[in-house]
Amino acid sequence: MPESEMPLLSGKLSVGDQLALGSLAAHPGYAVLERMIRAAVDEANTKVMQVDPSDSNYNRVLAAVQQEARATNRFAMKVLRSINSHSKQGAFKSKTEEALTFEKMQDILKEVQE
Repeated sequence: MPESEMPLLSGKLSVGDQLALGSLAAHPGYAVLERMIRAAVDEANTKVMQVDPSDSNYNRVLAAVQQEARATNRFAMKVLRSINSHSKQGAFKSKTEEALTFEKMQDILKEVQE
């Protein structure tokens, strides 16, 4: 996976941290936060469209607002994708650990019963 597509803090979060992100994503307030982030992206994109071509500094102004819009878009998508990715990884790891623990418990019970 290209580095630009890697989730933030990839390989650095514990399963508990990943599950906490999953819990955050399931919280009703998260949808509001996500809407606010997307509104910031829309606002940055709108600024690009509003640059006046007849302005004497058009090229300089356009480059500046495009750079801001690109940075805003990249940041927002990176954070949202990272939360989604870590949430899924945490849930998978947690279920895997539960299954392994269950299997170990079954093995111990079999040994005790023998």
